[in-house]
Amino acid sequence: MNSSNYNDYFVPTFSRTGSPMVRGEGMYLVDADGKRYLDFGSGIAVSALGHSHPRLVSVLKDQGDKLLHLSNLYFSQPQIDLARMLIEHSFGKKVFLCNSGTEAIEGAIKFSRKWASKTAQDKYHVLSFYKGFHGRTYGALSATAQQQFHDGFGPLLEGFHYATLNDVAATKAVLDKNNFSTIIVEPIQGEGGLILQPRNSCRF
Repeated sequence: MNSSNYNDYFVPTFSRTGSPMVRGEGMYLVDADGKRYLDFGSGIAVSALGHSHPRLVSVLKDQGDKLLHLSNLYFSQPQIDLARMLIEHSFGKKVFLCNSGTEAIEGAIKFSRKWASKTAQDKYHVLSFYKGFHGRTYGALSATAQQQFHDGFGPLLEGFHYATLNDVAATKAVLDKNNFSTIIVEPIQGEGGLILQPRNSCRF
């Protein structure tokens, strides 16, 4: 079966090509036809540890022999260790563990709106930037300022506004119009074409 037929099995979030990948070797992927590829994707930048490293494989096998999944209804020692490490090396006092980037964005929007609602009932607006991408769930999609991802899914959620990254004057103009609880900024807009945000560009 060729790759166009494989796509028949899946919702077309992505159109995939080529033979199935069957294994990884360090920074390389190998497909079913034996072709090797340098893996620049790294699981869309979330799996930058390479493939089949003996130490990583050992850790995964060790955990697999104990527990695979508990949900957040129970404690597990690796979760406790990770939460403690994140708190000790960041400004945070609590940790919200989630499964994906879109879930992290949803959580961030909810946390910020919950906090802001204690100050003012109209303090719920969210600012994000054109050419960004934040996910495919409704809050994250509403924060994604690209029409191509919105088409067919409207109406989007209320209270989401957009500005151009690195345009301070235009961003201030948007901020002046509503009471914002949230500003979502990507340091590097990957989906928009690797657009960088200079370190001092968001001093409003």
